Amino acid sequence: FSYCCGVWYMMRHPMLLDAMDKLIEKHPSAELMLILSGQETDIELFKEKIKERKCANNITIRSKVPFDELNRIYQTSLGLIIPLDPYSVADIARFSQKIAEYIATGRPIITNAVGEIPYYFKDRDSAYFADYTADGFYEVMNEMMENKETADRIGHSGFMVGREHFDSNVNAHKMLDFISKM
Repeated sequence: FSYCCGVWYMMRHPMLLDAMDKLIEKHPSAELMLILSGQETDIELFKEKIKERKCANNITIRSKVPFDELNRIYQTSLGLIIPLDPYSVADIARFSQKIAEYIATGRPIITNAVGEIPYYFKDRDSAYFADYTADGFYEVMNEMMENKETADRIGHSGFMVGREHFDSNVNAHKMLDFISKM
C-alpha cells in the first residue's frame, strides 16, 4: 500500500498506522510506503514516533521522490490510500488532485465516500470505500490482501472512470462538440 501526504497529517491522524498494526497481525508481509512532504526535522520526528509500533518494520518512509519514481511506486502498490474526513468541510468541498494522480496508474484507491467521490466512483467497483476509522481501513486492506485479482479489476475500473471523466483530451473534445452545437 502507498500513501502520499504531508508528515503533519500522519502525526495528527494515526488511523492508518493503527490499521497497519492490525493488518500485520494477519498479514505479516503487508507493507506501507509513506511518501511524506514536510520539513526534514518533522519527518525525523515522525520516524521516531513510530519506532515502537508493531508495524514499524513494515513501513517505508520516503520524501522528495521524483515524479517518474513516484509513479513506479504507485504502479507497484496493491492499493493507494487517500483518507477523506467526512466531518471536514475542506474534504467534503474539494476533489483531491491526488485521486486523479492515483487512478492514472491503474491501481485501486482506498478512500471514503465523501463529497463528490461517490458521484464518480462506486464502492467495490471502481474504488474501495472505507469507513473513516482504523477498523474501516484495516477491513479494506485485509480484503485486498486476500483477493488481489479483485483489487486489480477495481484498479482498472477506476482507471476507466478517470479516462472518461478526468482526461483532458476527452474533455476538450466534449467541450468542442458542445461549443460547435451552440
